[in-house]
Amino acid sequence: ALIRDVLSTHKLGLAIKTHDGTDWMSQYDLTTEAIDGPASIEALASYFAEANVPLHAWSVLHGLDPEVEAQMAADVLDAGAHSIFLDLEPHSGLWKGINEDQLRFGEELRRLQPSAFVSTSVDARPWELSKIPMAEFAQFTNAVAPQVYGSIFDTEANLRQYREAGDDPGDEGMTPRFAMN
Repeated sequence: ALIRDVLSTHKLGLAIKTHDGTDWMSQYDLTTEAIDGPASIEALASYFAEANVPLHAWSVLHGLDPEVEAQMAADVLDAGAHSIFLDLEPHSGLWKGINEDQLRFGEELRRLQPSAFVSTSVDARPWELSKIPMAEFAQFTNAVAPQVYGSIFDTEANLRQYREAGDDPGDEGMTPRFAMN
């Protein structure tokens, strides 16, 4: 209730992680409030909507079962999420699929939700972007939402890789502006 009231006061929305691959969050969150399917999302969306707080969904894609992941994303949107962020990262435990399958994911998601607002969220470091199927996702998403973590990006290894790629952060080092650029 406190979170809802603060968000409402400031006219903000909420993004909540609904599923990871083909697992609802109740696979990881063993509380009774864990998201275990569309009914949970519908209840949350209604609760926040009572205070004019739009609920947006966040999903981590694994790419191993594109049709099931597309159906789950569509179910989340049907249950009241205003939009969905598709977290697409090549790191361990995350993206494992092959690029061609993601066109099937996109086709199925758009068949089920032709007008939904879909964002692809990515690790913004250039050497990470080359490991994911951005061209395929660009065909069916509305926006790219880069993840820029100052504390994670501000390492000697990252600074070296940026410099090697021809992007020197200069004397200021790793700043949010540099990472976004």
